[in-house]
Amino acid sequence: TVTTTITASVTPTVTETIPIPSPEKPIETEGLPYYVPQYPTKQEKEAIIAARKIMRERWPEKVTLRVLCSPDNIPDFEPFYPEWEKETGIKMETRTVPWPDWLKELMSIAVTKTDEYDVLMVCPLWVPDLAEAGVLYPITEFVEKYKPEVVDPNSPNRILDPLQPYMRYKDDYYFFFNDTDIPTLYLRKDLLEDPDEKKEFEKTYGYPLDKPKTLEEWRDQVEFFNRPEEGLYGMVMSWKDETPFDFFPRLVSQKVLPFNEEMHPNINKPEAVKAVEEMKEMLKYAVPGTLEFDFARALEAFAQGKAYCTLIMTWAQAALEDPAFSKVVGKVTYAPHPGRIVDGELISPQVQYWGWGYAVSAYSKNKELAYLFCQWISGAAMNARVALTPGGWFDVCKVSNYDEKMFPEIRRKNGGIYMDEWMEVQKWQVEHSFPALVIRGGTEYTGVLLEGLSAALKGATDPQSALNEVASKWEEITERYGREGQIASWKSCLAMYSPPVKRWLGLE
Repeated sequence: TVTTTITASVTPTVTETIPIPSPEKPIETEGLPYYVPQYPTKQEKEAIIAARKIMRERWPEKVTLRVLCSPDNIPDFEPFYPEWEKETGIKMETRTVPWPDWLKELMSIAVTKTDEYDVLMVCPLWVPDLAEAGVLYPITEFVEKYKPEVVDPNSPNRILDPLQPYMRYKDDYYFFFNDTDIPTLYLRKDLLEDPDEKKEFEKTYGYPLDKPKTLEEWRDQVEFFNRPEEGLYGMVMSWKDETPFDFFPRLVSQKVLPFNEEMHPNINKPEAVKAVEEMKEMLKYAVPGTLEFDFARALEAFAQGKAYCTLIMTWAQAALEDPAFSKVVGKVTYAPHPGRIVDGELISPQVQYWGWGYAVSAYSKNKELAYLFCQWISGAAMNARVALTPGGWFDVCKVSNYDEKMFPEIRRKNGGIYMDEWMEVQKWQVEHSFPALVIRGGTEYTGVLLEGLSAALKGATDPQSALNEVASKWEEITERYGREGQIASWKSCLAMYSPPVKRWLGLE
């Protein structure tokens, strides 16, 4: 069922005889929600001006743009509708679909060809399917026309360089990525830095206790801090539906990809089996129920002090520093997903999994105006403002956002939400990242993998048998879509790997 949330309209300022501000009218900045002084950036200003011009040309036609997202994402959009409406005369409405039906609703647009939606909130994992199905409008023409800062290699307001390819599929731009979502390892700093714990750990394992750089060190730490009798476990994970967070880095750090060049699976190779066996070993030291925990339950368990560590999504860091929610405020430190020493070098690839952005529906009657809204809300200052909204899903992802001199307001020490250390870690993770299965059928391949990993981790079958089944089903999916087309889609995905990961894998 699709529910509707409609914002109250705001009466536009009357300018001359047309109730649309003239292009020359200054953009208002007083009294805006989650305001940052960098607003409006060049990209944001130009989007508003362009929208004004189009609306004045189309006067007295009225335009309403409809955004499709999940109910959880209303805070990412609706606080900003009134100012967009006031600045451009374009009314905004939200259409929401519950999370389990979100992708299904998006894909149904290919069949219904509905013009009910204009702006679509999507993630990289979904883009190949939506693009191939003709749901997303390729926005390359508008990107070339308006030249937004996010794609300008010389602008400090560009998206972080390794994330540039995420906005394209094959030869076209399809959406503005406005997030990072590279799972971070959260650790109990108070335990990690305790002198007595350090002394006992080194006595037990023969090396100093520090943030784990390798998977072996991580395993040792979750074992060491697993103290059920004290109400403390080694780890908690969102392994109900997010096991790939941990599996993919474990596989790729062995210099093995999910597929070979011909799209035949590597998923049941010895390296993949090893990755699952490592995860099973870690599970011994997990909070009971970890295999049934989603993001919210894993976050809550860690926030309540029940585990030494968790591997979880980016915006958890803000929640963990909120005293109304967390008992570990000031007691958390951060690290990338640990890697492996291979030929004397630490190989530590970081998987980009979800992450969100804005696309234009191919069936929108107002494609250019929908694009301009996307350009506006994905600017560097708007990215910061959206990230600052309580309960939102987006994190900052622009080069300038990570420069403290350019955006000091978003740092927690300055009244924002981001810890300095977390921003340093996340930036490093982005620089060493690779996407999950951002290919046509990616969600289907991933769903099969989730089933196999769950079966192996629950002990319903052994890792090798589980992965053999995954490999067999992956081959069926590939044949159904057409191997040649899937090879092209896989090459597009590999192009998204960051330079360090390409070097580690010999893809340069």
